[in-house]
Amino acid sequence: SSGINAEYGGATLELSEDFSDNYLQVIRSCATGDRQTIIDASIKMEFLSGYESEVMLDAHCEAIKVVGEPFSTDEPYDFVEKAAYKRVGKLLEVSRSTG
Repeated sequence: SSGINAEYGGATLELSEDFSDNYLQVIRSCATGDRQTIIDASIKMEFLSGYESEVMLDAHCEAIKVVGEPFSTDEPYDFVEKAAYKRVGKLLEVSRSTG
């Protein structure tokens, strides 16, 4: 079968080709800043329902862009200096408060 096998803590999950294609589309969209494609692909993957408020969509897109930052450059990415985990954490607070 086609797709991606995700491994976490020794457990594996086979992801469909559609999911894999949409996931890669999200990663590419992070690098180019294509907000609408991030939203569309996130809905297809069921990360979003399509009924989120604009505030929630903004927080989701910003969090996804932070996660995609390492893929937007050919230069080495300094995870500590960029503090991505802290920035995503703050965006998740927005998600919880507007959820």
